[in-house]
Amino acid sequence: MPGISFSLNKLERRALETLCAETFATRELVDAPSFRADHEEFMDVMSHLVRLRYVDEDSSGQSYSPTVLALKEVDDEQCCRVLDIGSMVLAVLYEHYKNKATRRANLPIADLAKRLEIERQELDFTLLLLKNSVSSVLGTYTSNLQQEDAYILPSELVLKRRSMEDLIAIQVGWRDQALQNSHVALAHEQSAPVRTPPSAVFETELIEAMPEGFRQVLAEIEVAVPNGLSCLSVMGLRAVLDMFATEQVGDVGGFERKIDRMAQERLLNSNQVEIIKAALEVGHAAAHRMHVPSDAECLQVLEVVKHLLSERYLLAPNARKLKDSAPPRIRHR
Repeated sequence: MPGISFSLNKLERRALETLCAETFATRELVDAPSFRADHEEFMDVMSHLVRLRYVDEDSSGQSYSPTVLALKEVDDEQCCRVLDIGSMVLAVLYEHYKNKATRRANLPIADLAKRLEIERQELDFTLLLLKNSVSSVLGTYTSNLQQEDAYILPSELVLKRRSMEDLIAIQVGWRDQALQNSHVALAHEQSAPVRTPPSAVFETELIEAMPEGFRQVLAEIEVAVPNGLSCLSVMGLRAVLDMFATEQVGDVGGFERKIDRMAQERLLNSNQVEIIKAALEVGHAAAHRMHVPSDAECLQVLEVVKHLLSERYLLAPNARKLKDSAPPRIRHR
């Protein structure tokens, strides 16, 4: 897709500058609800910046962090420092993967800090900010990169994405795709006399039964699916699966660990595990490997998610109510 001419307006730029300032002041991810409450003028802007890949928002909507696009855009000393360290990290990961002796060996974060000759605390903060942007090259890694024995096992993609500029270019491509999709959706909305009702995607009864945190994501999926925005749809459905797993077993690690924990606790059977993992793989490919799902793939993932949510939030509660409503059996002596 050819590059789209785009620039942030003054309000968007101020939102990013404020987010970066607060992130660097605390050296932690910014609490999203507090940020919106403290800066009401940025509420609508933040949703837009998340869609355009300038801001990362966790699956539960509780934290914000600036992406590499935002760090490049703000371009102050602290942002440049993070990008510089990110480039040094990628260089080490490239060398680690190229070396046959270390290619299959984990690279401890502590060793990485020593090789880069920087404090572990500074490296931890850099990885905290860049993890989503560089996840494709990190390959296998500890779910919490800040823990003492954390490690990285680089993936083959580090051969193609060897610099922060490479990763920024990918983010720009995703941003431009989001802009293009927004234009397509707008044109569709203006030209179509009748729009597909939301109930064609998620039933009203299901949405009303869902926890509040899920509803915004479901609302955006309801717009993306009927407008043929398969990448956005599948990435949104992937986020819903993550939120669902986190609600069931807590934040115990990555997708695989959460699903395994659900299976161990008998919240999922073996068939469900296999189906969910297949759906997640399509989501991972769309989010990290620039895979554009077909309409059929998108609908298959949608059906998996709808069935899982319906079983948990509609069928199970209704079954309990039905059981409670039935009169007890009277035993005759």
